[in-house]
Amino acid sequence: PAVRAKDLSTGLLPVEGNPNSYRGFLNVPADGGYTVTLLTSTTASLTIDGVRVRSAKLNPQVCGSTGYAVQPVRLSLALARGLHHISIERGAEIENAAYPDVDASRPLLFWEGPEMQRQLIPVNALLHLNSDQ
Repeated sequence: PAVRAKDLSTGLLPVEGNPNSYRGFLNVPADGGYTVTLLTSTTASLTIDGVRVRSAKLNPQVCGSTGYAVQPVRLSLALARGLHHISIERGAEIENAAYPDVDASRPLLFWEGPEMQRQLIPVNALLHLNSDQ
């Protein structure tokens, strides 16, 4: 059955057994080519509608800082307007990716697409099924 707006709530949900990983839906505003970028300092993968990309080899921080350097994990694909399955798997390493006003425990996701410069994905575009809570 189709997912209806009333069946959804804002935000991605942590994956059971791995609180560093998330799943849910990405609500795409218009048909077109999109690039979704996860910024992370962990071993990570980003999957949208079954298309998956993994992070590159982890690189140490400079000057002896804790953890690894932040790097992008990018996925570019054509998406139709509407809902798309998204999942993020992150390793247990220390997460150093940060952005103003974003909860540090949540994945740091950006997108760019038709007539849209790269920007933080708004909270209302990341959703989960109410029944999954």
